[in-house]
Amino acid sequence: MFNVCVMQLTPIIILTSLILKDEHLRKKDTPEAGKVFLIAVIGIMIGLVYLMSGLCKFTALYSVVPTVLKEEPYAYLTWGCIGEILAAWAIIEWNLFVEYAIFRSSDYEAKKSRLFKIYGIAVACGFVIVYLLAVRFLGAGLNLISFLGVFMFVFFAIGIYFMIRSVVVVRLSRKTRQAPSFLRLDGFIIPIALTYLLSFLSIILQEWDARSLGIAIAVVLTWRSVTNRYKYVDPYTGFFNRNFLQSMNDYMEKSGYPNGIGVLFKAPGTGDRLVHVLDSFKPADSEIFSFGDGEFLLMAGPQKESVIKLLINGVKLTASEEGDIQEIETEYAIRNADETAEEFTARLIKLSEGE
Repeated sequence: MFNVCVMQLTPIIILTSLILKDEHLRKKDTPEAGKVFLIAVIGIMIGLVYLMSGLCKFTALYSVVPTVLKEEPYAYLTWGCIGEILAAWAIIEWNLFVEYAIFRSSDYEAKKSRLFKIYGIAVACGFVIVYLLAVRFLGAGLNLISFLGVFMFVFFAIGIYFMIRSVVVVRLSRKTRQAPSFLRLDGFIIPIALTYLLSFLSIILQEWDARSLGIAIAVVLTWRSVTNRYKYVDPYTGFFNRNFLQSMNDYMEKSGYPNGIGVLFKAPGTGDRLVHVLDSFKPADSEIFSFGDGEFLLMAGPQKESVIKLLINGVKLTASEEGDIQEIETEYAIRNADETAEEFTARLIKLSEGE
């Protein structure tokens, strides 16, 4: 009993301390912080579930809780089902985190979120229907033990599916332009695999100590990766920042980042309201950089000056209609034929500084 309490309290304390210690996580003031916060809360819930499973069997709670929560094998399977549902939820949220980290689109992530929830509910309902049909037509008895056991492994399989899916999404994204090593998502995928390896061993041993601890390890490693990214990424918009632009010229040149033109948009005091507009108007081969306080730089491949002006007018018109942004200062620069990528980037930075 003591070992169970220690094993479950440890990840609960780790995750709670992480949330209380980090201001971004506590306030959920960035998209990444909100997503990691939710996963951390799910990890705490998993720890509480397995802690309660032990307390129900060994404390005064034994006399008041239902049979399925205190007597074996019902208790193990019931608590296991609850834990697997929470774990699958955590992995689904992790998928959404990966999707957002790659595509940087809240609308896209929201659509995926709805779709994933539908998948989960459909699979669970489908399992119940199939089980009841088997009972009805195959003459099998309605065995609660077998029902809970299969239901538990259904959600375990759902978690594995979404874990594999996140790996596939990351691999497909790398076929296009790759982010620098400190921005890659390996640090997010590895903890997920570790969590499920520990969980599989837990199921074999009929112990649940490892699940919440694995989630805690994954959350800590993930948040460390996120905070490292904040050196080069604006946490509020998800765009690369000025520091990235100044220090990654060689990388940008080798990786084929667009550097034919640069368009500067300044709308002080508007926060990130201009982000959605720029996202909808940016050319296919382009990159947006955030300089803070409503200032953004859009870099794209070679474009005619008429196309650049058309882009600027479109952004201004849409921003005034949808974002209620009336004043946007704009400047643009076109890379000269004899100008290196580093020289052009330096010119854009000076342009943003008003030089």
